[in-house]
This record gives sequence, structure tokens and C-alpha cells, in this order.
Amino acid sequence: MAPRSVGMVSVLRDYGLVLKGLAICVTELERLATFLDSWLRLSLAEQTQHAPSIECSVGGLFDQSLVMCLGERDDTLSGGKPVATFRYVTGRMKGELSFVTDQSCLRALSDGIRAALTRASSATHAS
Repeated sequence: MAPRSVGMVSVLRDYGLVLKGLAICVTELERLATFLDSWLRLSLAEQTQHAPSIECSVGGLFDQSLVMCLGERDDTLSGGKPVATFRYVTGRMKGELSFVTDQSCLRALSDGIRAALTRASSATHAS
């Protein structure tokens, strides 16, 4: 994919990874959302004292897996904010990506998980 130019500056697109057909475990998503909700209910002072720390298997299918870790990382400057790390395996390719996150992003993640679980539950009961 060729970079496009804006004026004299070249704009490169972010790397994309698509893992198709991952089976996502509902109990793991519920566990993650419950953990996030619990941590987000803490006061800011308590959140600072008790950084979130969780690891969960977000999905898998045969030779593919996706694991999310949330917590501190010694190799990442985060200013005390949580770091989300996604480790993936697809066939013989393994990798990870990590980024600093904050309360608003974690709230959006929890809300998104809850909405997806509600939709899945409604679809199951409707059929």
C-alpha cells in the first residue's frame, strides 16, 4: 500500500491485523466487563493505588488466539495509566501490541462488551 502525500508530508496508514473466525468466550467477556466495572467504580485515588491487573483469553480458533492483558508494564512509559496489551498467535506468527489507555477508554470497552453481550443474549432468546 503506497503512502499518500499531503502537501510535502507523507501520511502512512496504521498497520492492520484481521483475525477472522475467532470464537469469543462469553464467560471471559463477562469476567472482563465485571472487572472493569469494579475498577472504574473506585475513586481516582484508589485507582492510582490499585492499578488494574487482569489477563483474559479474548478469543481462539484452532491455531489462533488473542489474549488481552491490562496493567502496568516496565517497558512502557505510561504516566501511571494502565497499559493494554494484546498478544496474538495465528499459525506460526506471534506478536503483541500495547498502548496506554485511560478510564474513559476502559469505560467505553466495558460498555461495548455489555452491549455486545446483550445483543447476543437477545439473538439467542429470539431464535
